[in-house]
Amino acid sequence: MVMLASARKVADAIVSTAGSGTQDADFHALTLIWIKVFWMIGPQVIGLIGGIAIGCAIVLR
Repeated sequence: MVMLASARKVADAIVSTAGSGTQDADFHALTLIWIKVFWMIGPQVIGLIGGIAIGCAIVLR
C-alpha cells in the first residue's frame, strides 16, 4: 500500500511539473530513467575504476 502511494506521488509530481506540454513530461520521464540507470550502474563503475587504479598502483610500485 505504501509503495502504491509513493508511486502515485511520483506520477503526480511528473504530471504537475510537466505543465501542458508533452515535451516537458517526456523530459521528466527521461530524467527519472537516467537517475535510476545511473544509480544501478554508476557506483559499480566508480568502484571498478578505483579498483583498477589501486591495483595498477600496487603492481607498478
